[in-house]
Amino acid sequence: MQNQPASDSGIGRFFAGAGKVIIALTVLAFLGLHTLNFFAWTFPDEQAIYRPLGFGLTGGAFIAYILIFKFMAKTDLQKFVSMSMILICGIGELAAAGFGMQVEAYTNAGIAFTKEEIDIMIWAIRILGGVHAVALVLDFIGDDIGAAWKSKGTPISETVFDRRVESRTYPAQVPSPIPPTVPQVTTPSPFPTPSE
Repeated sequence: MQNQPASDSGIGRFFAGAGKVIIALTVLAFLGLHTLNFFAWTFPDEQAIYRPLGFGLTGGAFIAYILIFKFMAKTDLQKFVSMSMILICGIGELAAAGFGMQVEAYTNAGIAFTKEEIDIMIWAIRILGGVHAVALVLDFIGDDIGAAWKSKGTPISETVFDRRVESRTYPAQVPSPIPPTVPQVTTPSPFPTPSE
């Protein structure tokens, strides 16, 4: 009996799949816990609801957009949005987890954060929230917006908004707003003038 290559082995595929799941869960838990640590530091106990919601902006959304790309994205725009958000949410998760590690390290070392450092963290989360809003609008109605824009009927090349020099057509001669001067023709008068 001939040995099967490792790639065709059912046992090999099982262990490879299990390894992939374990790695994904380990990375998600490691980064996710640091992200939650950052949001726990950011929001007091009476605002604890924002802690898991903050994770939803980063790691949770990263997973969701992977699933959206795999199973729901049908149009080119939806695929582009989901691929972009996978990248952006991944960066956001790394940033938030990094902030969480920084909070833990600074706290243990007795170092206080400066106002500028806190502002950078807050701006990073603000920008991520804004990008989420744009992405959701594009995902839900981006194709409808594109169709509405196209259905206007008049291409931009036929409007005043077209600034391409090569597309403009000018008439051969532009009429002047001033009427042409007509030469004065003198006709002899039938009445005699006093000089005659």
